Amino acid sequence: MNEKILKIINLFKKNEYDKALKLCDEIKDNSVKHIIYNIKGSIYHKKHRPELSKENLLKSIEIKSDYIEAYKNLYLVSLENRNYNDAIKYIKELINLEKNINPISSYQLGLVYEMKGNFTDAIENYKISDKLGFKDRKILFNNLGNAYLHNKNVNEAEHYFLKSLEFDNSNLTVLDNLFNF
Repeated sequence: MNEKILKIINLFKKNEYDKALKLCDEIKDNSVKHIIYNIKGSIYHKKHRPELSKENLLKSIEIKSDYIEAYKNLYLVSLENRNYNDAIKYIKELINLEKNINPISSYQLGLVYEMKGNFTDAIENYKISDKLGFKDRKILFNNLGNAYLHNKNVNEAEHYFLKSLEFDNSNLTVLDNLFNF
C-alpha cells in the first residue's frame, strides 16, 4: 500500500485528524483518490462533521462505484445520524455489491429496519442473516425476539428469546426482554 496512505492511517489511529487531512490533500495519485476520499470521510465523521463526511464518502464511490469500504462508512454515518432511509439505501447497495452473501450486511439491514420501526422487514433480514451464518446468534435471536414482540407475535418472540438464552443463559438483556413481554 502507498506509504503516505499508511502514514495517514497511523495518524487517524492516533486521533491526529488535522495532520491526516493535510497529508490526504498532498496526495495527487489518482489511482488512490477513492481511498483518500474514504479516509477523509472517516476523519470528518470522527470530527463530528457529518455533511463533510458524507460528501467525501460519496466522492469516493463516484470515483470507484464498487468501493465497498465507502458504502460501509456511508451506512454507519447515516445510521449514527439517524438518517435511516440513507442507511437502508447504502446497506442495500453494499449487499448488492457483495452479491447477497454477507450475513453481517443482512443483519445490519435488519437492524436499521428495526430502528426505523419496520419490524416485518427487520425479521426478514435477520432471518436472511441467520441463513447466511451470522456468527453472534445470541444477539441475532434477541433482536428477532424484539422484532416479533413489536409485531405482537408473542409466541415467536418467546421462541427467539429462549433460543438466545441457549447461547448465554445469564444474559441480562435477554432475560429482561423475556420477563418484560
